[in-house]
Amino acid sequence: MNKIIITSDCKTTTARMYDGKTLIKESSAKCSPEDVFDFSVGAKIAFERLIAEEKKPEVKEWKVVNRPARVGDYIRLKSNAGFTFNQPGDILKVDIVTDVGKIRVFGKSRIRETGDLEHPWTYLPHEYEVVEPIEELKIEVGKKYKIKKYEDVEEHVCILEQFWRNIRSSFVIVEEKNFIGHIRCLSNKDGLHWWFDPEAFECEWKEPEYFKGKAICIKNDGLEHVHTVGKIYDFSKNDGLGENDLGGKILNYPRKSLDDVNAALLGQRFIEYKGEQ
Repeated sequence: MNKIIITSDCKTTTARMYDGKTLIKESSAKCSPEDVFDFSVGAKIAFERLIAEEKKPEVKEWKVVNRPARVGDYIRLKSNAGFTFNQPGDILKVDIVTDVGKIRVFGKSRIRETGDLEHPWTYLPHEYEVVEPIEELKIEVGKKYKIKKYEDVEEHVCILEQFWRNIRSSFVIVEEKNFIGHIRCLSNKDGLHWWFDPEAFECEWKEPEYFKGKAICIKNDGLEHVHTVGKIYDFSKNDGLGENDLGGKILNYPRKSLDDVNAALLGQRFIEYKGEQ
């Protein structure tokens, strides 16, 4: 026999659903410190949360997250621990986490063979893995993207491997999509135009971190025409490649720190410029 019991301590109102004496599900509503407690309001909110149908997100792929489970996470079962209805591979949402990593989730019920009632099960860390949904990548004209590894999309590859790897080391800019879904891109690496299948795109391009402050030249061994000792140079220019007295670039690729910049230069040294003292 199913029943719902609602209780309150004048701060938190909790609605619990039972199947006989077995707790099936519970939800709570907390009164804000700024509000006056009203049991009927709290009971209504807790009840609506309890009976609300929570749908698992429609996800094609899940990725494993190497961290302990948290309340609200999704887990994928590695073992069914002897239960009849929950099977390895099932995706379930975490309801409770204990201090030893044991979790409680709601899954199909052994009591109701029709599976129309969820039942709380508990699992130990070795019986599950934490997962997150892999969101479908939206490809938009004008944006920058990184393409996947050559090995991951070999069935879609129509260009030579060495060209593919060269393109992957940088980003591509989407220029247009044709009527059959192919996407034309401009490669930042070689300046050429390439057509890709949508599945070739890995993620939206994120600009790498690099030193982009200002620095003062304090040493210049025999390269006076390139840099001037005492002059301030801006390393945010030329996409992180810096500048010299001739209007050219200092580096062949951006460096993460000023120490890395100095290590890459021959006979020159810079210290960070932090403004007028």
